[in-house]
Amino acid sequence: MKKSSKIVGGFFLAALLSSPAWGSLPPQPGTVNYIEGQAAVGAQTRTDKSRGSAILAAGQSLSTGNGRAEILLAPGIFLRVDHHSSVRMVSPGLADTVLTLEKGRAMVEVARIRPENNVRIGQNNSSTRLRKPG
Repeated sequence: MKKSSKIVGGFFLAALLSSPAWGSLPPQPGTVNYIEGQAAVGAQTRTDKSRGSAILAAGQSLSTGNGRAEILLAPGIFLRVDHHSSVRMVSPGLADTVLTLEKGRAMVEVARIRPENNVRIGQNNSSTRLRKPG
């Protein structure tokens, strides 16, 4: 009896240690990290309480009125959208992230980038690939 409870306890401990921490999924490309003022994903209005839970899928747009927003493009790469602007997510993949600035202004911060990341931002029928921090 004592030996079987050690075996069951061992299996339980192994399962517990091998499972990921619940509720600690890493942020995905397209995650809206910050909202200030008026912002919407598609037709759905978002507030500062939406940050971290709003994610742009392929084909979705984030637009701002009198507000600003920040989107995670890849680990260490952020797009900040200014007032009265709109961006559309083309591809939210971790290795291939493509976004289009539809109107207005946006700024990109690249804290770190990996060589395998293909992060591109399009505007007016041209595309810029991010290659180094800056």
